[in-house]
Amino acid sequence: MTQKRVICYVDGFNLYHAIDNLNKPHLKWLDLRSLVEKNYVNSHAEKLVAIKYFSALATHRPSVGRHRTYIRAIQSTGVEVILGKFGTDPKLCRRCNYNWDERREKKSDVRLACTMVVDAYTDQMDTAILISNDTDFVPPIEVLCGLPNPKTVRALVPPGMNINMDLSNAADTNNPSAQITRDILEQNLFNRILRDEFKKIIRRPPEYDPPK
Repeated sequence: MTQKRVICYVDGFNLYHAIDNLNKPHLKWLDLRSLVEKNYVNSHAEKLVAIKYFSALATHRPSVGRHRTYIRAIQSTGVEVILGKFGTDPKLCRRCNYNWDERREKKSDVRLACTMVVDAYTDQMDTAILISNDTDFVPPIEVLCGLPNPKTVRALVPPGMNINMDLSNAADTNNPSAQITRDILEQNLFNRILRDEFKKIIRRPPEYDPPK
């Protein structure tokens, strides 16, 4: 039997903020490859051919160092990292006429959506797993499911979020959205020390140490 090719697309900030809301910082040291392969891919009928992680570096925040370390960690397992940028949107308080610039992540969601569609049109996969609960991804899911050779799309909702039914209904009706639970996160964390492809050490940030 020919195995179905699977690509997992990760909405990095959607997942990060969901884990952050759990107030369990150690869960952020998440091994995405282990998470997906062990829990959401049928090893007999499917083959995970790629994991694509979309995010942006918040260079204006102290946490950017931890984010860079995490990116090195997931890259050590073969995860492809696609980064957007932070930009600024001008804001105005109409009551006091105060002006300021608000920083916002730019392009990551659009890149994820475009990559899904391109991968589908170029026949890089049979099934897309999307880790996100953002309804902005409903249109690209509809495109994938409406192709002459339709692709299967499965949505994985980050922990603690209510399943968005618009997103779930747009995905494969035979495989409704699943919730990534805290227990599953606990079972798929990186070790304290890893090595990258050049054998350089990657150390878990102290902020991500598990509770004693």
